[in-house]
Amino acid sequence: MHEPEPRPSLARRLLLCGGLGMGAGVGSAQSLTRPSLQYEMTWAGPWKVRTQVRNPASTAIWLLRWGTPFEAEWLAPWLQLWLDDRELPYEGASAKRGEPQASDYFRLSARQARSSITDLKQAFALGAPGRYRLRSQWHWHDAIHDPNTRPPRARELHQGLLVAPLELFLKRG
Repeated sequence: MHEPEPRPSLARRLLLCGGLGMGAGVGSAQSLTRPSLQYEMTWAGPWKVRTQVRNPASTAIWLLRWGTPFEAEWLAPWLQLWLDDRELPYEGASAKRGEPQASDYFRLSARQARSSITDLKQAFALGAPGRYRLRSQWHWHDAIHDPNTRPPRARELHQGLLVAPLELFLKRG
């Protein structure tokens, strides 16, 4: 039996992020605006995590799913997991990537949110009693916020977006 620890305050669960990287000589005045996305991570059931991204801006943004909780399956370790003080090894799949396709992106409309639920058992050996700590460690490899640009775009034009880490705790047994 597992029991989630008390839920942290809303201020601790929502982390605002910026950090859009700009290439030299790329973009217009509009593309210099840094998007601020909001993130939340909560337990969604036994060994399942719900991750939500919200776009509070007045314009849409295209996000490349690779290596994030919004990818259809585990293809990269986008989080770290500890049992007591021991880090658990990632046992999921890994993928080498070519150039992204349009279907590798999703559009997050203005003032909209998107959620995903991830099964941790697909990538980690879980079940032993103890205190589990989960920490996200992912970023958007490409974030397109220019309304005149549509995905995909070549890797050399990618503009990454950093995501501050989120943490969850679980006591089992």
